[in-house]
Amino acid sequence: QLLKAEFQLRENRAPAAEDLCRAILVQAPKLREARMILALSLAAQGKRDDAKKEWAKLAQEFPQDRGIALQYLAQLAGETSARAEFERRLAEIENVPGLDTGSRYLLAEILMASGQRAKGVAQLEKLYGETAEARTGLRLVELQLAEGRAAVACGNLERVGGGEANLPASQRG
Repeated sequence: QLLKAEFQLRENRAPAAEDLCRAILVQAPKLREARMILALSLAAQGKRDDAKKEWAKLAQEFPQDRGIALQYLAQLAGETSARAEFERRLAEIENVPGLDTGSRYLLAEILMASGQRAKGVAQLEKLYGETAEARTGLRLVELQLAEGRAAVACGNLERVGGGEANLPASQRG
């Protein structure tokens, strides 16, 4: 099972690795390799606080691994600090007046990629409402379909293909 968990982690299937390690640790709570793979799988999923707890347990239970555990704990602390700085700077950019359409589109994509999906979709919807840009409309259609909002997606798809009649009044010829 341990090899299977390690394989899952290497194949970017961290949730599966986590499940396997948790099952292993129920039967063998002192199996250090399972604790290491669990900590790595949690970190890979962005569950940094849980990963920190596992590394701390490892350092406490296995003094010979304390150096490795402390190294990973320091790395997670650095990532947490960097994440806070990233989010602060992203919030600053969101409030910059007069961003061009391309920048606003990329900002929405960055928001979604950084775990702020609802905020990113809202940005795209606002941008599309103002510009009726086809790329933005098609991206919205894609996101709405993924969310199971087929009727809304269909309306936006129709708008994308509808030409000048669907443009905001300020952009009509």
